[in-house]
Amino acid sequence: MPDVLGIANGYRPAHTFVVYGEKPFISYDYYLGEKRDEAEAAADLQELANFNPARPNFLLLHVREWSDIKRVKGILDRLGSGFEVVPLDLFMTMAGKNPTFMTRFGAPPR
Repeated sequence: MPDVLGIANGYRPAHTFVVYGEKPFISYDYYLGEKRDEAEAAADLQELANFNPARPNFLLLHVREWSDIKRVKGILDRLGSGFEVVPLDLFMTMAGKNPTFMTRFGAPPR
């Protein structure tokens, strides 16, 4: 797939983080469950961000259909200015050019 920008892997966290050339193959870091409280979800995302001090820190969030925009915005608003939501194409391009995540599964040299 020569024109692909990257691949988001899985349905839940699968801990796949690798870059081939400048094309990331990256798992979701967080699954926003239907019953997860907004404050708890925001705290979870903050904790995940704190695991990796490198910036930018690329974190894929899986949002299901039962989470409307108001709920997701409420969670993201709790995170503060250190977080930014970007479109998936920009995310993949940025993560491919500056992978700050720890790679797994024998990434070839860049």
